[in-house]
Formats: sequence, C-alpha cells, structure tokens
Amino acid sequence: MMLIFGAILLIITCTLYISYEKRLTPGLCLVGSWSFVCVTQGIFAADMYFSWFGGVIVLVFCSAFIVGEYFGLSGLQHVRINTLAELSARDLILSQKFRKNLLIVVLIVGLYSLVAMVDYYQLLKGYSTGEEESIIISGVREVLAGDGIPLPMFIKVGITMAYAGVILALVYWILFGWRWFLILPIISVVLFGFSQSGRAGTIIILLQSFSAMYFRDLYNGKRNAAQRLGYRTMALLAVAFLIFVGGQILREGGEGKVEDVFRIFLHLRGYMFGGVSAFSHYVDYWMVDAQVSWGRYTFSSLYQALGLYAQETGIYDQYAPISQLGEVSNIYTAFRSLIDDFHLIGGAIFCLLFGYGSGRLFSRSLHGDVQYFGPLIGVYSWAFFAPMASLTYFNSFLVAMFFPWLYILYLLQGEGKRIVKL
Repeated sequence: MMLIFGAILLIITCTLYISYEKRLTPGLCLVGSWSFVCVTQGIFAADMYFSWFGGVIVLVFCSAFIVGEYFGLSGLQHVRINTLAELSARDLILSQKFRKNLLIVVLIVGLYSLVAMVDYYQLLKGYSTGEEESIIISGVREVLAGDGIPLPMFIKVGITMAYAGVILALVYWILFGWRWFLILPIISVVLFGFSQSGRAGTIIILLQSFSAMYFRDLYNGKRNAAQRLGYRTMALLAVAFLIFVGGQILREGGEGKVEDVFRIFLHLRGYMFGGVSAFSHYVDYWMVDAQVSWGRYTFSSLYQALGLYAQETGIYDQYAPISQLGEVSNIYTAFRSLIDDFHLIGGAIFCLLFGYGSGRLFSRSLHGDVQYFGPLIGVYSWAFFAPMASLTYFNSFLVAMFFPWLYILYLLQGEGKRIVKL
C-alpha cells in the first residue's frame, strides 16, 4: 500500500515539475521528498505500518501548501524560463561595501560559534565516562536533554547563531563564490552534532547546501539548474547515509558484529521511515484525543524559551509501534504537530499560509531580492525534512530564518538597483 501511495505522490511531483517549467519550488520539493520516502519505504520497508487515512491527510496538507504557493508565486508563472528574465538577480548592483559587511558578519559569527564550541567541549570533558578523558561522551545527549549539563548563555548563543552563520555563508557563496572563511560556522554545527553523536544538524546543512546550489546555478544563468541538482542527489544521499551510520556508531558503539550491523540497519530504517509510520499510527489511534495547543508543539523550543511549556526530549514522549519487529518511534513527520496545535482544518490553513509565504519568497528571490535567499534556503530544508520532523521545533532554525533576512535587508538599504524589472 505504501508503494501505491508513494507512486501517487511521485505522479503529482512530476506533474508539478512540468507545470512549473522545471522550477524547483518549495512545494515541489515538499511533495518530492514525501514521494521519495514513501516509494523507498514501499520497496525496502513494506512491513512498516501505514494508514490510508494518514496518507489522505498528507495529501491534503501538501495540496494546501501547493495551492498557497501557487498564489504566492504571483506573476512568476507567466514568465517563461527561457527568457532568462527570472535570473535578473545577476543584474543587481551590489557594492563592495555590501560584500565587505556581509563578509565581516560571517567571520564574526563563525569565529564566535567556534570559540563557543571550544568552551562547550571543555564543559563536556567533565562528564566523560570512559577510562580516558574523551570529548565524545556516551550518554551526553540524554544528560543535555535532562538539563544535567547547564550550558552558559555564551555557549547557547554560539550554538544558535552557528546555524544562522551557515545561512549567511551560503548566501555569500551564491552571490560572490566560495571563500575559506565560509566553512567556520559549518564546522561549528558539525562539531556540535559530533559531541552529541547526532546527525540531524549535519544533514540539515547538507539540505541547505543542496538548496543553495540550485540558486547559485540560477544566479549564474544556468538554464539546466534543476537537472544539475538532480545529478547531485545521489551524492547527497550517499553522504547522508555515511553521516547516519557514523552518528549511530558514535551513539551506540559496537564491535562490528552481525548483531551490531543489524541494529544499525533497524535504526536507519526507523530514522528514515519511522516518521511516516508513526504518523499513520497517530492518525489511526491518537488523533481523536488531540486538543488545540496553539503552537506548543510546532514551536516547542520557542515555547520552552518563553517559559510557556517544558519541551519533551525529542518533542514527543509517546513512542508509536511502527513494525512487527518491535520497532517504535517518537518522530511523527512535520504534520502531527500541526494537528495537535490547530486540528485538521487549522493545520491545512497553516500549510496554505506557509505555502503562500514560500511562494512569495521564491518569486521575489528570482526577481532579484537577495534578502530572501536566506529564508528561502530555510524553507527548502523544512520541506526536505518534513517526512521526518518539523525544523520549526528548534530555535536555531527560527533564528536562521530571520536573522540573515533582517541583516541583509539592512545592508541593502541604498543598494540593489535593478537594471531589469519584471
């Protein structure tokens, strides 16, 4: 059944790709990521739980996002890609002052986050559990989640700003090309994930870089930007696989025995497909008890920071059975939180509005408004990650959406006079 559902989503993806004249909009990527996960699950993990009712809800939410995006795209659908008019970002006149100020902030954020990571690692050394003092600490993830390691504000800000630094670095790369200092905030995020034996942060960077490649190709006038991105997909998947396996080995350890390999395989399929199956179980058995919580789950870290609600480890403390092998999961895709916060109708309206905003970001970015490059990269990463979880759970994602936008908007005062207007 999952394979059939995935095939339906794949047909929708192909239809959108053709109707959008090969433009990779966030809505297309949202449906495309869902179709990839569902088709792959139908082939390699067909025994995992699936509900057609849950599938219908996924279709409704994705459709609402696409409808909103269609209206958000405004007049863009009337501009043919072969006119190259939508590549008018190349016609922006950006001064050396703009470039210098953007460079300075990337350097400041990158260096600050690296120093914060050094302090963070020094703090973690005191919690080493091995015979040798080690930076990679077994169980540090659980200790952090339980507030067993109080983090100074200097470190918290550094961790949060590192993600915004990654977005700023990618925007600089799109506009001016690669420079060595752009790697600084990326190193900080990777080190943070490494210390927790985690994978999500590094995979998110991959997704954001993947999105930035598309816009860099557009910015440089590549007619086949979508196809070029498709060629890089296999490399992205291979790197993501290595990151997952490496992170799982760090988290659990093991001696390379058959049972260790099998355990890692179960975690791999649970990580990739567990969200879809857990969401199906939630829809069939738990959704009826959902009560409107007005953003408590969709923006869980923000609510915790504001002192409104305590955040559970992994957002949800409920573990849903996802297969007959006894596998369970507490990740429920990006859509469970929308239902818990706003019910079905409210969740669909949220997707409609989110889709509209994404469409506007996409349209304005292709018309040369470079201040929207950063938020749009964030939207793409949310869309790619949606079959697993919602990135809006994390304050670092929210900061990375808004800080680069506001800062570049500030830099653009008196800049960016277009030669071509659409």
